Amino acid sequence: MVLAVLVLLGLVGGLVAWGLANRSSAEKWRDRDQAARVEVAKRVDELETTRDELSDTQDRLARLASEKANLADQREVLQQIVQDAPAVTEAMRECNDATTEVAALAISLSASPNPDFNELNDVIDQADSLCQGALSAADDLERTIDSLGL
Repeated sequence: MVLAVLVLLGLVGGLVAWGLANRSSAEKWRDRDQAARVEVAKRVDELETTRDELSDTQDRLARLASEKANLADQREVLQQIVQDAPAVTEAMRECNDATTEVAALAISLSASPNPDFNELNDVIDQADSLCQGALSAADDLERTIDSLGL
């Protein structure tokens, strides 16, 4: 019987020792779990911050791409204006020359004893046609300039 009590006491002592050892191990695991949770929360916050920064960067890139496209469009319009301006200037010069010719012919006909107004009408029609073309070219150029939105 003493032996049974001693075995029982040994068994109880062993279980108590095992429980204390496990308690220490459980506390270590609990501490590790808590530290891991803190680290995970920290990494999640960093990830959210990175995601927000990435979204902001994507928005900025989209705005810059749009601005670049607008600048390219404006450059194209400016190139068209530069290309068309000499033709408009030439058309205006031709119109001016034609109206000068009309005036000169009108002056010479006024001094003539038998004026030929048919010739004057023909010159006026030519001048009108040249001036209408010049005005049309100037209107086209003005619309191109207006498309810049400045």
